[in-house]
Amino acid sequence: MKIFLVDDDPSTITLFRSYLMSFDNTLIIKTYSSGHEVIDYLRRDEFPDLIICDYEMDNGNGGDVLKHIRTLNKNITFLLVSSKDLKSIEQDSGLTLNEGECYMEKPLKKDQLLEFFKFNI
Repeated sequence: MKIFLVDDDPSTITLFRSYLMSFDNTLIIKTYSSGHEVIDYLRRDEFPDLIICDYEMDNGNGGDVLKHIRTLNKNITFLLVSSKDLKSIEQDSGLTLNEGECYMEKPLKKDQLLEFFKFNI
């Protein structure tokens, strides 16, 4: 299984990677520090099973990534994470989450992320 982690905070990337690898050490995890970086990679037609993406980032936010994924018509599970509440994100961006698109508020605990992983992948 391939997972893309997208966050401009290296400590969050390290934390999420350790959580996921403790659940399944055979995962292929690629990391990106901005929305634009992961969108550029997706344009190469390499798609993960899951994208875990921060909302608030410079150089392309999580909303930009989600909008791009929707244009691909691929079955990619998307988890948007943010310290902002979902209602504020929806008001700011005009986004609403569809099936296969989830939201969790930071800070995430290990058991929250693993529970999401078990039931959505």
